[in-house]
Amino acid sequence: VYAASGNPLIVEAMQTHWQHLRRAMGEVLRRPALARKVWSEHADVLDAIAAGDAERAARTIAQHVRTARERVGAELASDERSAA
Repeated sequence: VYAASGNPLIVEAMQTHWQHLRRAMGEVLRRPALARKVWSEHADVLDAIAAGDAERAARTIAQHVRTARERVGAELASDERSAA
């Protein structure tokens, strides 16, 4: 999706951060319930793109990024508590 966006800034950002995103996704995929939620969010984004609804796609991806950030923060906090 990012490559098809035609936006060189998005492409560059994704290429720069891809290895970190892959690692995070690897952790997500180890948790089946979480993986289902994430794939559902991805499907919602693709549905909006396929429908040509740019506003919905933008809202959906923004919500996905916020949710992902919250999930990662919660996981890091949990890891810190476990290590203490």
